[in-house]
Amino acid sequence: MLNTNQVLNKILFLNLLLIILGNCCQKSKIRSIIRGNYQNVLSYSNGPFLETIQTNFLDGGQKNGILFRDQIYLVTTSTGFTYCYIDNSIIISLRQVYELNTFTIWLWDRGNRRYSLIVYISYNDQEQVIYDSTVASGILKLTFPNQYISSFRIYNRNGNEITERTNLIKAEAYFKL
Repeated sequence: MLNTNQVLNKILFLNLLLIILGNCCQKSKIRSIIRGNYQNVLSYSNGPFLETIQTNFLDGGQKNGILFRDQIYLVTTSTGFTYCYIDNSIIISLRQVYELNTFTIWLWDRGNRRYSLIVYISYNDQEQVIYDSTVASGILKLTFPNQYISSFRIYNRNGNEITERTNLIKAEAYFKL
């Protein structure tokens, strides 16, 4: 039979164990939220903001031209993408600061175009280049060290081989384990 001190010690031990496990679970949940629950934080439903909408163009209107849309795409030569001209940028602000490590953009690629662009990430008004190319094409999956991010900027340095535009069909950002 256990004496009173032994029972109290076991209860104390179990309570401490529950507190420790609870804190671990809480930290894990907070980390998941900061990482966008490991899903695309640029999904239309997550509320990203196209900061440069006044200088960008949405071919296909708000519904089919915005690069955050989740539905099946209707992409032609004149609809289904967001674009900007040379020396302009497409800036995407996030609803909150997230810890991310992957940014994917799908460039309009009919006619085998190669784009000249620079991709930046930003946090606390500090920009960092994560991609710089004069021959970008297709789907670019950019990975970088885990870091806090408040916005992305795609700078159109020199358009593509056919036009002066950088055309984006889709953008996604997430934390990949």
